[in-house]
Amino acid sequence: MANLQPRGADWRDDLPLAAQDGTLAHRFIGTPAADHLHAKTSTLATTHFPSSYLHTTHSQTLLIAIFANDIPDDLPYPTKIMDDLVAAVAQAE
Repeated sequence: MANLQPRGADWRDDLPLAAQDGTLAHRFIGTPAADHLHAKTSTLATTHFPSSYLHTTHSQTLLIAIFANDIPDDLPYPTKIMDDLVAAVAQAE
């Protein structure tokens, strides 16, 4: 876990914060992940790979990585689907 390493918390806190800054400034607004998710997002053509530290509504810290490859062109809003999944995990027990 990042908090157990000497510079782990610095590394985590350097990542964009959901609903606040960077690539996540306009994502997760109004969800349980807002202000509780530090993530590195990556998109290349039809591949999406967000990795994150999530502090849940039940005070757990989780590491989450989602890898989606060869997303069909006709699938609407693949990023929103992944965001909804992370927001659901944020409030799960």
